[in-house]
Amino acid sequence: MKRIRWIDTVRGIAILAVIVGHSLQQTDNGLLNQYIYAVHMPIFFILSGYLYREKGYKREFTNGLKNLVVPYAFTALMVIILGLLTPYSFHILKAQFPDFQSAIKGSLYGAGDVGKYAFFQNIQPIGAIWFLLAMFLAIQIFNVLMRITKDVYHREFVRFVFFSTCGVVGFEIGQVYLLPWSLNAAFLVQVFLYMGYLMKKWRLPYKISWLLLLISFGLWTVSASQGFLSVVTTRSPNMLVSIVGAFGGAVCLIQFGKWLSRFKKMGSFLQKCGHYSIIIFCFHLIDLDAFNVGGVLAARMNNSVGPNVAAIIVIVYHLIIPLMAMYTIKWVPIVRSIYLSREYPFLKRSIDNSK
Repeated sequence: MKRIRWIDTVRGIAILAVIVGHSLQQTDNGLLNQYIYAVHMPIFFILSGYLYREKGYKREFTNGLKNLVVPYAFTALMVIILGLLTPYSFHILKAQFPDFQSAIKGSLYGAGDVGKYAFFQNIQPIGAIWFLLAMFLAIQIFNVLMRITKDVYHREFVRFVFFSTCGVVGFEIGQVYLLPWSLNAAFLVQVFLYMGYLMKKWRLPYKISWLLLLISFGLWTVSASQGFLSVVTTRSPNMLVSIVGAFGGAVCLIQFGKWLSRFKKMGSFLQKCGHYSIIIFCFHLIDLDAFNVGGVLAARMNNSVGPNVAAIIVIVYHLIIPLMAMYTIKWVPIVRSIYLSREYPFLKRSIDNSK
């Protein structure tokens, strides 16, 4: 399928916003970060809904394993290995997990944050790559519901009810338990996936007027002003406001991405970031979970130059490892097949020239 430039641009903006958001948590966790958190996770699910095409259950499951679960497993393994090397790293590395057993347990559970866990206690969160497991489950659920409702009367109304119900179920479960593989988040984000699907059906990205943009920014602002949206824990000061605000933020980012796509160098860079967003995301997680540099740098810079300058320095640092990975992974056999299985499959499909 031919890549859509503005979608890669928006993904690029979003993945860089993830890094900025995590960096600001270490320095100045203020209103700017609330704007970021109001949209930086929902936009990925909205874009996935926009790009959705019906697939057979087996094909969707297999694609999800290759493109989401395998990168998750390899990234978790890297975090575990680097954690085991911590005693020999001269304080450069840190251990995300207290011991090997906790590492295996935490990686298999796939929790993104601390909370009350179903079935097990004393789970150590794996961190930001909860997103990959949640996306995998969310796409499976979405594909099933889209397929079983394609021939019903008043199809979109039925789908609206189904996906809204999923959102409510995910939200309510999240108030009690954080489920394995962030299943509660996977239910919640059905709302965002369906939102993206409707955007494509109505061709909304190509009909964004100045009035809609202004209203959308207002909705985004209201959502950001109320506090943080945590998709992984399905928590928000007001989840309905956060969902509406995520729509507003998505409209703004889509239009912003379309504008930036017109600039050759900036657009090309952001599109590259979007194209390789899974590499940036996973290696950013490795940096957060396994390297001690960011936290030490933030603490020292906060004390010496203040939170604003410290934020810039920490953001620049946290960009280094993910961007280096983005530019180099495609040259590393096996690893590139793990993260870019579509471009570099482990087993190349044979082509029957007789057909």
